Parts: sequence; C-alpha cells; structure tokens
Amino acid sequence: MLHGRPHFCTKFAKVIQHGGGRVFKTLLCLIQNLDAEKISMAVIVCEGENRASCHLRQCASKRMIPMMPSSWI
Repeated sequence: MLHGRPHFCTKFAKVIQHGGGRVFKTLLCLIQNLDAEKISMAVIVCEGENRASCHLRQCASKRMIPMMPSSWI
C-alpha cells in the first residue's frame, strides 16, 4: 500500500507493478488480501515517515505490517 500525495502514489505504483508487485489503494483491501492469503507479504510505503496518521500506524502495528519510507524502494 502506498500512502502520500497522488503524484507520489502514481509514480511508485508504476515502479512496484513493473517489478511484479501489487499496489492496494486502501488498508482494508490490503488486509483482506493478506487474510485470504492471496499475498504473502505486506508493506506500507509512506511518502514521509511523519505524514502517516496515528490511526494508520496503529492499524499497521496491530497486523504487524511494516511501514517503510519511500527511500526503501
């Protein structure tokens, strides 16, 4: 899942999809696919580490989904 401005998400979505990855627009879709075992690994890539809301960070930590900065890609 990508979190940030629309331009950031569009740019990185193309990169991830070119590498064979899947990009989800919402946390709900990401969690549903993870629970249904359609995907084996989930990561939330944030444009800026401080831009992620407390709710997003809390939900990610409950599901043990790592949050990475965009420099990780």
